[in-house]
Amino acid sequence: MQVSLVMSEEEGADEALEREIRRQSITVWAPERPSVSVGDKVRFTGLMAGAVDGAIFLQATGVEKLEDTHEIL
Repeated sequence: MQVSLVMSEEEGADEALEREIRRQSITVWAPERPSVSVGDKVRFTGLMAGAVDGAIFLQATGVEKLEDTHEIL
């Protein structure tokens, strides 16, 4: 799955919200395809991270769709 990660969030001098966003692929090892759509907020379960030669990789054992929330998880 291709995801957008909000790495930081702060209010600029002009009171505009500035976000640092990083796009990352996450491999999900699950018995069936996750039922999520583009734009859904999700929580990955069993998340594992690693790096090889400067390349970061993320893998998870599941995905849960979240209800609309304003907090960063």
